Amino acid sequence: MRATCSLPATCDVAIVGGGIWGLSTAWHLTETNPGLRIVLLERANDVATETTQQAAGQIGQLRTDPLMIEAIGYSLDLYSQFAERTGFDTGFRRSGSLHLSLNSQRTAAFRSQIASAKRLGVEVQSIDAQEIAKLAPQLDMTTVDSTLFLPNDGYVDASLAARALGHAAARQGVQIHCGREVTDIATTTSGTTKLTTDQGELEAGQVVITSGPWTSRLAARVGITLPAQPIRLQQMRTAASNTIPAHHPVVRIPDHSCYLRPEAGGLLYGCFDSEALAYDLITGPDRRTYDVHSSMAVAEDMTQRLAALFPILNELPVTQRRQGLLTCTPDGRYVIGPMAGLPNVLFATGCGGMGISGSAAVGRWLAHWIAHGHPGADLSCFSPDRFGARGKDHSWIQNASRRIFLNYYALESPVYTLGAEPVVEPLSAANQ
Repeated sequence: MRATCSLPATCDVAIVGGGIWGLSTAWHLTETNPGLRIVLLERANDVATETTQQAAGQIGQLRTDPLMIEAIGYSLDLYSQFAERTGFDTGFRRSGSLHLSLNSQRTAAFRSQIASAKRLGVEVQSIDAQEIAKLAPQLDMTTVDSTLFLPNDGYVDASLAARALGHAAARQGVQIHCGREVTDIATTTSGTTKLTTDQGELEAGQVVITSGPWTSRLAARVGITLPAQPIRLQQMRTAASNTIPAHHPVVRIPDHSCYLRPEAGGLLYGCFDSEALAYDLITGPDRRTYDVHSSMAVAEDMTQRLAALFPILNELPVTQRRQGLLTCTPDGRYVIGPMAGLPNVLFATGCGGMGISGSAAVGRWLAHWIAHGHPGADLSCFSPDRFGARGKDHSWIQNASRRIFLNYYALESPVYTLGAEPVVEPLSAANQ
């Protein structure tokens, strides 16, 4: 998906970053404001080739926040209907998601989550061992204390979904320019925003920066600190097996900080590992996704933990190891909104493991913000300056964000469970 035309001198809206958030924003703008001149700039040679491509694509509704439950519900609705609506397939599968508890404390948390989910209109079911065996025949239930099942959850092929949004947006007139890196942002005397790229300049009435882990790097060039920290996330993909049914659900094992789902006839699995390896993209080298190195120790530990529940992993060869950058924040929430000093610029980053889940809503919020001056929902909890002075302290941001990563599935996690706000403690692990 590469534009053949030259970069225009001006546009109404410029979007910096061609991952799923940027492409979602572009498509939603064409739906709400079809006459806008929209330009999307992506520094890679194609869209959705950085962090989006590495995402597991899981869309699960079991969250603590009504705003996120509504956002994820919108993603489920949009991506399940997108092919019929536009002709472009997102690879959506409504597989449901199966959550496993391995101890009594987690089971107690499940009971609270079930009650809360039902109050918020999310369907949660209790299913028996026979039904579980049909859904996930390779699952060994010996150590499982309890389960819960959300039948309306699902997943997409993240790269395919992003491209579907991009193709639909391009058909409506959005210009997508790949191989164009934005190197500077400045406000002009006329109140517009000038973007300097490595291949020319572009003046835009409004700008949205959805560059994933690199959003903070670009913001830092104009003196803005965003409260977000990129952290490595690893995944494995196995060879195919005819014993894995196509209807196999997404499986989450929060007590092991792991998840698993079907992928191309085999299994895809990943974890929030204890290394919590942070990458400094602001003062350090400008690493790309392919520069992120893997850890065999993490991969082996992840496989060992999951193989206790899915013994087939001891037999299936791993065909691919992937690692990407998951951008965390100190409270596990997105960073979305403007910052002082750059009028008409919106930042959006901090996917925090919910990048695909909330991508449709993020695009809708940003498009509404551009069209109407507000996002159409109360997004104050995502404000880039919500942490005050602490939000400008890189050390605090890294420390708190790593803690969120380490405790993503923990009983006290503000992201996955109904727990309290996170407690930030010192971390001694390597940060480079």
